[in-house]
Amino acid sequence: MIFIAGQGAIDSNLKLIGGNDIEAQTRATFQNIKEKLTLAGASFTDVVKMVVYCSDIDTQQWPIRNVRAEFIDVDHPPVSTMIEVSKFAVAGMMIEIDVIAVAP
Repeated sequence: MIFIAGQGAIDSNLKLIGGNDIEAQTRATFQNIKEKLTLAGASFTDVVKMVVYCSDIDTQQWPIRNVRAEFIDVDHPPVSTMIEVSKFAVAGMMIEIDVIAVAP
């Protein structure tokens, strides 16, 4: 099993990617997850559980889901939960995602 926790829209220098754009932040977050999965010998098809934390579920839910569809198989998605939170560890961050994958 592969556990990837706390991925957000930050680069290797812990600088925020995407500014105040939830789609850009979401895309960067999924790219970070993709890199970690690849390092573990897996891909998004191996993800079985996803938890998405966002700062405003009312306005961000669908932009997040639309970007997520660029990375996962929407016909066979992992189980997922989306939770609104009040604050993240990095100022300006609007999204953070945890995933669990089963190695191929």
